[in-house]
Amino acid sequence: MIEFATGPSPREVVESRTGHLVVCEQGHELSEVIAANYAYALGAGLVIVPNVPTDVADAILETFYSLYDHPDYSARELRQDLRARLRSFCGALSLPASPSLTFITNKLPFGFGYSEAPSTHLFTYPDLGMAIINGFASAASNKDETVAAVVVDPGQTPAPEIATAAELLAQRGTFVRGYRGPAANVRDVSQMIEHFPYDLLIIATHCGDAPGYRWTHEFKDAEGRTRQLVVDIALGIAQSEDDPDVVQLTRFERFHSLDGVLWNDPEKAKKIVVGSAIVEYMRQAHDTQELKPISKETINRVLGSAALRMYDNNLIALPTAALANYRTPIIFNNACVSWHELSKRFMFANAKAYIGTLWPVTGVEAEDVLLRTIGKHFGKPLAHALWSAQREAYQDQLRHPYIMTGVYPQWLRGSRSDGPHEILKSLAEGLGVWQGRLSKADGGDEQRLRSLKSICRFFQVEYEHMKKRWPRKEP
Repeated sequence: MIEFATGPSPREVVESRTGHLVVCEQGHELSEVIAANYAYALGAGLVIVPNVPTDVADAILETFYSLYDHPDYSARELRQDLRARLRSFCGALSLPASPSLTFITNKLPFGFGYSEAPSTHLFTYPDLGMAIINGFASAASNKDETVAAVVVDPGQTPAPEIATAAELLAQRGTFVRGYRGPAANVRDVSQMIEHFPYDLLIIATHCGDAPGYRWTHEFKDAEGRTRQLVVDIALGIAQSEDDPDVVQLTRFERFHSLDGVLWNDPEKAKKIVVGSAIVEYMRQAHDTQELKPISKETINRVLGSAALRMYDNNLIALPTAALANYRTPIIFNNACVSWHELSKRFMFANAKAYIGTLWPVTGVEAEDVLLRTIGKHFGKPLAHALWSAQREAYQDQLRHPYIMTGVYPQWLRGSRSDGPHEILKSLAEGLGVWQGRLSKADGGDEQRLRSLKSICRFFQVEYEHMKKRWPRKEP
């Protein structure tokens, strides 16, 4: 039972009553409290493990990312080392009989170190509580049907699994929408990700950090001190709906250094005082747009940009609204190295589960794992289905590139609902919400108005298309 006291929380291991074990990394005290409640709800055991320093965790993730780029070591040797290091951070975990695991982590995929058991992950920050609520809510309300699914195949890599996956889902009563070839462009896919009502999204394409630019800015902060901030920038480019000569940009920024000190330097706090530098940069560069860079250069890779290659350009997924018109979907991103950054972004945008990869995978691997997960092992807990699919596909504990994020007790289900009717109903509700926001928008903010009008147009067009293609009684 939970006890309230003025002293520190006990550190001893809590034994599991169900075979499930929750392993929580230190670093956020509130997350430890939430982890204890999550474990209690599942009858699970609980272990608190030490925080892994950020620079160490970043180096491990980079090794996963560049697994095949080390000429002095084989990929297998690197995977062995990574597995051993992840296990060492957790100490001597005593796994229960027939174990399953939830790792509540700051950023590391601990489950790769314990591929002998099915596992999933949750992030300590931000919004751990919301991620758990999203995962539990649909199952608790018996609304965990996969009513609608979307499959995306831009044609940038062989993806025969997409057509087969669509067939498997349709056989279980799921309405399937496809974006293929030219239809899988940046504009249409990015609008769909945020606004089309789906319960499952499957993407098959290239993923990786995009090339971009390094800009150096010099400015005075609020205290009058001269600061120099170096920022790496990657761009996602989408064609405008209205004007073929106009493009829409998504801009990803990563701070590289401040006053000559690397932003990810573990000793940064001892070397510089950040103070108001970042707030002032955002005000001058973005709010007033009065700050211009003093130098520019191109770079081969913007760390963390995690661009998805669409038919026309790179999609940098930075959802600004809740995904899928607030339906808390499951995302299966069958793209290379798609877990590192995108798992956090999609979970923060209210996905209830996200599956991605730690290193590049071949088309054959991608097809095998996806189709086993949603085929042979459909109906098992999602983490268990993914684990079973990888065991059969690889038969090697060191080759488990797929990692899941989300609560453990959730499933992919078939559907008995009228998919088109449910989608029409959701689109009508979404259109009403966004038209209401448009009516209240500041008439002087042209960029905001264009954005709201574009979203309303998306809902209107989709609603009219669905109504015409699948005529039903008005929802």
